[in-house]
Amino acid sequence: MTTNKKGVAEINKKNTLSLEQDTGKTKDRQLAEVVLSPININTVTATTYVKSSIGHEVSMTDAIGVMTEKVAEINNGNLKSLEATLTAQATSLDTIFNSLAMKSRGSDSMSKMESYLRLALKAQAQCIRSIEVLANIKNPPIVYAKQANIANGNQQVNNGTMATSTHAGKTINQPNELLEANNGSQTMDTSTAKSTKRKDKEMAAVEK
Repeated sequence: MTTNKKGVAEINKKNTLSLEQDTGKTKDRQLAEVVLSPININTVTATTYVKSSIGHEVSMTDAIGVMTEKVAEINNGNLKSLEATLTAQATSLDTIFNSLAMKSRGSDSMSKMESYLRLALKAQAQCIRSIEVLANIKNPPIVYAKQANIANGNQQVNNGTMATSTHAGKTINQPNELLEANNGSQTMDTSTAKSTKRKDKEMAAVEK
């Protein structure tokens, strides 16, 4: 807010965002949604830095409109603006790296040289990261997935027992049936075992 020559307060229209009242929401609710919107809050941050960089104030309404259009392009699958941002940032970071590297060469102490080189290498690492992200956007990596073959046939668990179907279609799920021997297919006799009585043998006299 500024004042004119007559001392009357005037509203800076560039920093004013006009909103239409939503009858289904209260003013406080609508104000909270505007303030906490990721587009709006990031636009405020961007315009603040733009003003300090170029010395010119940008219209808040126009800036939010531009930011909204950029987000809509990304949501629709158009990544041109994102690719342009990463390319420009990689170029800026490379410039910062070279600037700091040259300043380290002209340092009058080892501590200053180390500080400049440390910052230069950080800028270099961020530059490399921006290039890697840009390369992944242009050429997404291919992921190969392998399926593990756990068993030859289908397996099914019923009441704690496992049934395994073989290629011939035979199902082995009969643990309570009579066991059969492999040789001769003899069936195990499960009749009641006969009781045996112990026969005491007569003891012969032992001669002295």
